[in-house]
Amino acid sequence: MPKMITWSERTYYSMDLDCQVSRVSGFDDHHQEHWIVIEMGKGYRDRRLAAVERIMASIEAGDPPGEVPTKE
Repeated sequence: MPKMITWSERTYYSMDLDCQVSRVSGFDDHHQEHWIVIEMGKGYRDRRLAAVERIMASIEAGDPPGEVPTKE
């Protein structure tokens, strides 16, 4: 069963979304990246935690690496 070994975040300005965002990345035990892009601002810490949990669930489900679809 695959598992997440580490995660990181990188903050930048997105011209597509016209705001500050953070790319939250999780890496599986084969060092492949799974990520979600979230907006910065009020409530960021909760959104980041939800993103890390969603990435972890995606990795454990055996989903392929790449952008993790969000439930919206």
